[in-house]
Amino acid sequence: SVDLSDLKRAPSSAEIAGQLCLRAGDLLLVRTNGSRDLVGRCAPVTRDIDASFASYLIRFRILEEVADVRYLSLMLGSPVWRRRLEAEAASSAGQFNLSLGKLAPMPVALPPLSEQRRIVGAIEEALSKLDAGDAGLRAVRQRLRRMRESVLAEMFGALEFTSPLDTLCDAIVDCPHSTAKFVVDGRPCVDTTCIEPGRVVMDRLRYVSEETWVKRVRRLVPQEGDIVFAREGTIGTAVSLPSGLDPCLGQRVGQVAAEYDLPARV
Repeated sequence: SVDLSDLKRAPSSAEIAGQLCLRAGDLLLVRTNGSRDLVGRCAPVTRDIDASFASYLIRFRILEEVADVRYLSLMLGSPVWRRRLEAEAASSAGQFNLSLGKLAPMPVALPPLSEQRRIVGAIEEALSKLDAGDAGLRAVRQRLRRMRESVLAEMFGALEFTSPLDTLCDAIVDCPHSTAKFVVDGRPCVDTTCIEPGRVVMDRLRYVSEETWVKRVRRLVPQEGDIVFAREGTIGTAVSLPSGLDPCLGQRVGQVAAEYDLPARV
């Protein structure tokens, strides 16, 4: 879907704005991004929008008598098409790009319009059931989170905090104050997006090259048992690093190291 809750604004002439306007039935597709799995992501425009589209998007103005925009959006998001789009995405300066010249001639499966709409209806019915199941899982996670917080509050609420944290650790450092350059395959990078209370969410990890990893661990090499915590955003959310991860730090996190000799770690 197209989320209009945080539109950016920029000066534009009426002529340019008219050329780039969005109307119901258009299809928007991400043509460039630092993450390969975001390139080619698309969504239908369901109503006329008094806005232009950004330069990293491609707008398709669909012939509504030939194709249903919802059908095309679902098809382009399917695993088969994802593999095709990712294979066509060229990498340059840390960005993946889909050129319109490669994308436009790619053949699509196009049954009659009535069949397209039947397929859309069947998929949306199945997805609505999955959404309901996902909402149930989120509710369970929220209850478990509240129970966890209750247990921690009961255990630590009556204790007196007297020992400064830096007297218990070999080192406390924060992350490099820069955005890491992410790649498809490489060394893992831990930031606030993949930290939940007490665990690293592995499928949210992003990756950096060996060269970037070396630069980002100059202050301290993260090791098993070190604590990584959010210093911005979800402030205070913390996790003890598991074995075998060997990450660097992304943005907006800090690291608490213990049980090792500092000179050997730097």
